[in-house]
Amino acid sequence: KISPSEGMGVGAGMGYYSLSCAMISSKVGTSLGVLALLANLIREVVTIGFAPLIVRFFGPFGLLAVGATTTCTTSLPSIMLCAGKRFIFLAVINGIALTILVPALILMIL
Repeated sequence: KISPSEGMGVGAGMGYYSLSCAMISSKVGTSLGVLALLANLIREVVTIGFAPLIVRFFGPFGLLAVGATTTCTTSLPSIMLCAGKRFIFLAVINGIALTILVPALILMIL
């Protein structure tokens, strides 16, 4: 039983689980903060674990979209193996840009 804006706030974490969890917990409550933590951890596990399938069905840019902020850190090796070395630069830029945007997006949505 969460509102649409709360759901969008959880989604706006984009894999940045440490910051989004803390921001959402302090702004809305701990239960929604825990949900944000779980959603972002699941996003990271799916990105790393299902990278070959994501690339097969959605292409390399789909993998960058699913990975969100993690594309410049933890999921970068999976991106390199499954999407190719030519996507490393795009993955790093994607991850950095989204990492910068996450705090502002969460504050705007919530």
